[in-house]
Amino acid sequence: MRVGRRLNRRGPEALGLVEARGLPPLPIPEARALPLRQGALLLGLAAAWQWLAPLGLRTGPDFFPLPSHVVQGFVTLLPTREFWESVAVSIARVAGGFGVGGLLGIPLGICMGYSRRVELAFDTMVELFRPLPAMAWIPIAILWFGVGNVSSVFLVSLGAFFPIVVNSAAGVKATGRIYQRAARTLGAGPLLTLRKVVLPGALPSVILGCRIGIGVGWMVIVAGEMVGAQSGLGFLIMKFRSFARIDWVVNCMVAIGLIGLGLDALVVRWQRRAVPWWGKEGT
Repeated sequence: MRVGRRLNRRGPEALGLVEARGLPPLPIPEARALPLRQGALLLGLAAAWQWLAPLGLRTGPDFFPLPSHVVQGFVTLLPTREFWESVAVSIARVAGGFGVGGLLGIPLGICMGYSRRVELAFDTMVELFRPLPAMAWIPIAILWFGVGNVSSVFLVSLGAFFPIVVNSAAGVKATGRIYQRAARTLGAGPLLTLRKVVLPGALPSVILGCRIGIGVGWMVIVAGEMVGAQSGLGFLIMKFRSFARIDWVVNCMVAIGLIGLGLDALVVRWQRRAVPWWGKEGT
């Protein structure tokens, strides 16, 4: 396997070496074909939905919309100002809550992973509140902050906080103690060791925690807006449901999925730029 990976890195120059040593042919990269396959899968699912659903379900824009009804709903929904304002409000709330959760979670997680005393002080509290779903905090958030942006940001920060803390602490612990001892042997103090050895080693796990946290935060904000908000995509879903516009409900669900995919792609891009060595073959 290692020989094959080295040959893959060398590219076409390795073909002669492969033939000389009698090795199996190098695999052809299929990264470009992956989007096409994914698109074909989505089209296949949409076609099955369009043609098979009417055979066993009552279909229609006001009951179970088909893909054709969803497309027609998008045509009428996308030009509306209310839809785009709801998208902007939900994204702003997620950005605010994710920022608060990250600002609190990353330092705490790093300290918990680096210091045994800090871990003993906060680990029980983190593990006590981490299993509680963020939705359970909705009544308390409404009582404390009312119905509005502050309560939504609070819920998102809770949803993002715990994955970030746990992954940051795990990343610090995964950084080999031998590297820390080697740095201190060479004269590095605790702060320099933390900055030059521990933090770079923990950065992949920190970004992974942020990726999980922003996904959880996006789910939390949509669910929270259905109950404790007067704006946003979650509120829009409940409004359209009361109007029996199920096709618009599905439109909002599709928009939520696409926005979540975009947010995840932004974190992945940040990950590739911040830690380009992580996830590559042979590392």
